[in-house]
Amino acid sequence: LEIALKGFQITRTLCAPFSQGAADTCLRTTLKFALGRVIYGKTVFDIPQPRRVLVDAFLDILICECETIGAARGFSVVPEQFSVWAAVVKYFVTIQLEKMVDDISAVLGSRFYMRDEHDYGVFQKMLRDNAIISVFDGSTVVNLHALILQFRQLAKYRSRLNEKKLTALETRLGQEFALEEAAPNFDPTKLALFGRGADDALQGLELSLQKLEALKGATEVKQEVLENIITLAHKVKEENDALHEIFANSSFEFGHDQTPESFELAKKYCTLHAASACIHMWVYNYQTLDSFFTQGEWLVLALNRLLKPYRPQEELILPDYVENVAQQLVKLYKEDKMFSIVPFQLAQTKPQENKQDATSEKLQLQV
Repeated sequence: LEIALKGFQITRTLCAPFSQGAADTCLRTTLKFALGRVIYGKTVFDIPQPRRVLVDAFLDILICECETIGAARGFSVVPEQFSVWAAVVKYFVTIQLEKMVDDISAVLGSRFYMRDEHDYGVFQKMLRDNAIISVFDGSTVVNLHALILQFRQLAKYRSRLNEKKLTALETRLGQEFALEEAAPNFDPTKLALFGRGADDALQGLELSLQKLEALKGATEVKQEVLENIITLAHKVKEENDALHEIFANSSFEFGHDQTPESFELAKKYCTLHAASACIHMWVYNYQTLDSFFTQGEWLVLALNRLLKPYRPQEELILPDYVENVAQQLVKLYKEDKMFSIVPFQLAQTKPQENKQDATSEKLQLQV
């Protein structure tokens, strides 16, 4: 049983790339439609509302990728923390991208569930395949429940962080998020059923905030963007501080009779965890990845998006940032590259006309 439960920490984390791939495909085929479909004298992508829906979808992919890459590298660095990290990734990435696919289906309209109308019905196939990922290897409720049982330990460990622990934590953050730094070999014997309260991503947030503050005046970073990143990162920290205060003062309940409010707190923990992963990813890679990543406008919009449910009245309105991210989205599409902070080249194929699927008319109706 212990081996099986530890194995779930691996397989749950590896579910995230399934969702990432499905989301990339869905966004790619939807963007293809939006760029080619002309309505009211302009393409669908030129209309502000669907354009923003697709930009937000791109941001969701980038957010989830930061969480997923951090977790994939974290396996080799802190496997003993994956009773927390695996639950966060399995819940947040799969649910966030499931919602993202649902959101962009509105851009396709009725085409999203048809087999022969657009790109041979690949969207509806991905929609169905992606929907099951959040269910297997531990459902949404199972993973949130796993986090709830560790709330008190997370708060205790965080309150006991000292200079020695923070120094070690800073070193680990580099191994987990700096993509040019080699990660150690994965040691499965270090997997633990209970992480004893350690969680590098959120507990290291203040360290990355210090690095952001140190960049003030740096010529390689646009200062206006940096100020926005710092402002939003402080808001993430404030929300995290308040959340852990609730954890510390809550009465621990063991077992399955957890309150609905506890599940909402677990969801918020996952969101703040993802926000922290985005911040760490930028801090440790802004000097090495491409200009779009370095410029940081995507990070401002990503943090803005993650904080919106908790601070809706403080949302930043940044149309220039949105436009630049939209241009990057189109650029990656036209170059046949992944929608990613590390945009790998995809296999290039010759454009083909959409043709009706060769299956029978009866099967065509079985969506």
